[in-house]
Amino acid sequence: MNPTAGPGVNRVHGDVDVVTAPILRACVAEALLAGHSVVVDLLRVPSIGYAGLAALDDAAARLSEQRCRLTVAAPARLHSTLDWIGISAAVRCFDTVAEAFHAALAHPATTADREPTFPILE
Repeated sequence: MNPTAGPGVNRVHGDVDVVTAPILRACVAEALLAGHSVVVDLLRVPSIGYAGLAALDDAAARLSEQRCRLTVAAPARLHSTLDWIGISAAVRCFDTVAEAFHAALAHPATTADREPTFPILE
């Protein structure tokens, strides 16, 4: 892991659903291999389904295991969705990419024994 490297930014356009969530997972997996924190830009995402939310929750857990973090830039309606389903503590949401980027730079708290915050169907 290169401690001077900043987080990677993944910009997402369009809906994140059962068809497109695997693409999001693959993009975040690359950051996992590199040992970098990740910013996911969802500002141009009209809707995110259960599969997309599960991908974000899983990515946050996996990044946390590597002492990295996942942050998200998203519209207010997505902030509300993350709060409502209970993953806002694991997937921190910000109004801008710049805010999410700066938060991803901060040293994450260790959460090695974190339980999934909502059921993930395999």
